[in-house]
Amino acid sequence: MAVASVVLPSTMLMSTDAAFGQKVVTDPAAPGRVRQALDVASGLNDGLAVPFFLAALDVATAELHGSVPGAVLRNAAEQIGWGLVYGRLSSGRGATTLFTEEAGGLLAAVIWIGFGASALAAALPHVTWRVVLHAALSLTLVRMLPVFIAMLRAGARRPTVAFMGWFGPRGLASNVFALLVVERGVPDQQTLVTTVMVTVGLNVLLHGLSSAPLVAACHRWYRRVTATRPALGEAAPATVPRARRQIGAGAASRPPDGPRKV
Repeated sequence: MAVASVVLPSTMLMSTDAAFGQKVVTDPAAPGRVRQALDVASGLNDGLAVPFFLAALDVATAELHGSVPGAVLRNAAEQIGWGLVYGRLSSGRGATTLFTEEAGGLLAAVIWIGFGASALAAALPHVTWRVVLHAALSLTLVRMLPVFIAMLRAGARRPTVAFMGWFGPRGLASNVFALLVVERGVPDQQTLVTTVMVTVGLNVLLHGLSSAPLVAACHRWYRRVTATRPALGEAAPATVPRARRQIGAGAASRPPDGPRKV
């Protein structure tokens, strides 16, 4: 159970939220391939974290039946299975994606208001220097080092790797995981929830303040470098099925656009 309590905050803070960092993934000033990579990663890593989180949650509450690898595989199959079914049913329906994106944005705004007004305020009395240190490391070293290692053979330049490493905002998934921890009565849940709340709170502050200036700095660097090196890897066009929030009025009555380059 002690090991599970260590794994839990890792899985709870693994997921990033592109919707929270929308300025970064939608601003055309940033290279298209970088924006697409951050967008796709945020859509994948919360799903990848869920099986491990659920297995650690069962271990922490002594409710695991069977082995840990078996629980991870079972939860992964369920998550991937439902994702495939939903993706297949909604594929090609522009109105479906428009509704979910707009409704999700509205609900996210409501959740963040509640987060600032209640969750973060309730966590502040329990904050310790260890919690703050964990949150700071989660935003920097714990996030940026794996991105650096993963990008070693990608051919990306250091400014691009640093940009992608920094913009890994935690968001709604981490809050949902925290609620599940409270609901299931995990031992030491106060420390776990406080750690998540402080980390997400720092995300809101630091990524919110840094998004515009860092996107602008990335754009200046990108233009300067590609002027002399047009074959730069970051300059290659990225093919995406649809630009975010570019389905206009009447989209429900016409088929969605095909793949486009950004």
